[in-house]
Amino acid sequence: MLETEGSSPPSVEMLTGWILRLLYMRMTSTPYPTWLASSNIMHMLETSGIHRLSHQSDQPGTASEIATRERLVGVAQHLNLWISFDLGLTRVSFQDEGSVPPSEKFKGYAHGVLSLWPISASLDPANENDGEDLNSTFVSILQKVYTHEPEILAQCNLVLCMMRRLHPCLPHFEQSVIDRVLALLQSGLESARGLLNACCPWHHIANVPFHTLYVLLVLDTRASVELISETMGTICLVASMYITTTMREATHAAKRLVLLYHQRRTSDVTLLGEALSSYQEMGFNEHELYQTLNPWPTDQEIPWLMDLLGGLSRLEGMTFGDDLFVGD
Repeated sequence: MLETEGSSPPSVEMLTGWILRLLYMRMTSTPYPTWLASSNIMHMLETSGIHRLSHQSDQPGTASEIATRERLVGVAQHLNLWISFDLGLTRVSFQDEGSVPPSEKFKGYAHGVLSLWPISASLDPANENDGEDLNSTFVSILQKVYTHEPEILAQCNLVLCMMRRLHPCLPHFEQSVIDRVLALLQSGLESARGLLNACCPWHHIANVPFHTLYVLLVLDTRASVELISETMGTICLVASMYITTTMREATHAAKRLVLLYHQRRTSDVTLLGEALSSYQEMGFNEHELYQTLNPWPTDQEIPWLMDLLGGLSRLEGMTFGDDLFVGD
């Protein structure tokens, strides 16, 4: 049904069928065949000329036909870009592909999802992104407010990607930014569960919770650790509804990461306990010292101690996150 004569360009109906097939593959198939299919569809769009029509202000056809063409191009670009990014492979691009924003006529979440595409395309590894500009864009994306689950998941996916790109040049984020990130990621987890419960498949349902777990472990703060249980629950829920090899592997990897994190934290607690035990075994009588040095200074009266305590909070930053995944 999806075959066409080589001498004639593919029709809109044919392209629609191929994109629906790609959406199904994105949820069920392995990555490389899906990437090949997405690249093939981009070439089919180029052959059909629809991508050029979507950039013309005086497009032929009815409003419904124009919206369909624009939606086909937008969805194909969206899928090809993120599938390529996931694998670190080359994506297929058109000339001046990002010069025209998605149609304002799109209803529901289509406009919100496709409006993020130009920013996503700017993250292509082939592009050199200035750290300050990338950070400015990152903050602006965090400030956007979406209401539909696919929009929120697309926003989360973009934020997670930008955090990975920013890490080498900006290892520390302001606390207000981290708070916004955690709030958005929690909203993304809720959106994933909402789509699952409504039986509405969307290709970010699986990867956003998994990458959320990674970021939570790297942030390594009390607030991020509190979200780990909810994140693991969401990953397991996805795996229970989409019983595929990829999801089984992702669930196993997620549990392994949490186990490694738990082992490291348990080891840290043991070492701290040994330090306190040594303190007591030395026969250090704090009560006698308190009577000798009367009055005993408070924390606020020891400036260097307060500076040290203030510095401890910075140890929770992302700088030390990379060693989490080295060894057992």
